[in-house]
Formats: sequence, structure tokens, C-alpha cells
Amino acid sequence: MFGTSNNQSDGLGDSMLAHAGNRVCILQMKKPDSDEWLQWANNNGVNSYVKAFVSMYPDCLASYLDEGQKENPYIFNPKRMELSFVSPRSLEKSSIIVDNRELLGENATMSALAGTIGKSASAQFIAMLQLGDKLPKFEDVLKKPEEVPIPEEVSAQLILMFQATDKIKTQEDCTNFMKFVQRIPQLETQAVFFSMVLKNDKTKMVACRNKTITDWATANHYLY
Repeated sequence: MFGTSNNQSDGLGDSMLAHAGNRVCILQMKKPDSDEWLQWANNNGVNSYVKAFVSMYPDCLASYLDEGQKENPYIFNPKRMELSFVSPRSLEKSSIIVDNRELLGENATMSALAGTIGKSASAQFIAMLQLGDKLPKFEDVLKKPEEVPIPEEVSAQLILMFQATDKIKTQEDCTNFMKFVQRIPQLETQAVFFSMVLKNDKTKMVACRNKTITDWATANHYLY
């Protein structure tokens, strides 16, 4: 049997009397970091914009107990007494909001995000959504991977990469998107997609057998 609780420093009223605590084994569990959460998100239908946000702002999944996080505006901090903040739970809720933003409209989407992940995170997130609206359609990237303009912003490149992990289905899709990725000037950014596609249950079997990806991995093995 096991149960979960909160840290006493969280100020949530969780406590245990000594004679009860002495009868159980108490373990401190670490929060998932951004890489760990993204691996889960990639395999559980989380919206590509939410994943791109976490990739761009990994500190949004830090803990207030970590060193250097006292001024982190995104996370839960008992000293601020805020009810809306970024957590694995609220990120999944925000994914549903973004999935339905066309139905909700701009104002309702902005308000819902602010009420779910907090004002600081939602401001950055809305900017990412607005940037995403200006990106080429993913279908156009697959059709003309060597002609579609490469967005300059890293966040925009990440949005397209996360869309790819959600939408790539065939070897042809994989090869065409890799042609696009290889045009990105920074090899480190290219390596992000390589890591994404191999950790995603939906794409790893296609990626492992794809010659373009295999050739890229051989040429750039020193990056990982």
C-alpha cells in the first residue's frame, strides 16, 4: 500500500502524528523535470504548443525548494499564495484549452490559460500561440520541405518539431520533415528533433528505420 502527501513547507495542512509516521516508510519524491515530462507528454496527446512552451521554459517545472527558484514566476510558491501556476497537472489542463481555442475564441482562451497556469506563464504562452499562427502549415512543410521558409525563432522551430512528432506516420513523412530540419542552421536544434522522434512511441519505429535519420545520426553522433 502507498499514499501521497505534500511537503510541510507547502503550507497545505498535511501532517502526521509521530506514532503513525513511525509505522510507515516516508520517501521524498522528485518532481519530473521538463525532459521527463515532455517524454510523457509526447506519448499522451498533449498539444504541441504546450510541449513547445515547456521546452522553451524548462524552469516552469522547477520546484520552489530548488536552489535559485525563489523568483521563478511560473511555479507554486507558498509565500505567494497563488492558486494558478504551472504544474504537470495544470499543463495537461491547458492542453485541452489550446485544443479548443478556436471554439473558445481569443478572450476566453487567454482568460482560461491565465486561470490555469497563472498570469506570467499565460502571457508567454499567448505570445507563442500568436507566433504559431504565423507559421507555415505542417502539410506544406511535408510537401515542400526544401522550399518552406525556416522560421528564425527557436520557439517556432520547436512548435513545428512537436507537430511532427504528433503527425508523422510514414517513412515519406519522416524523410521529408528531416529535409526541412536539416536546413535549420543550429545542429543542436536539429538534435532536439532527433531526440524527440526516437522517444515518441508513435514515431520511433518509423524513425529507427529511416535512412535520412540514420545518416544524420551517423554524421552527428558527437552531439548525443
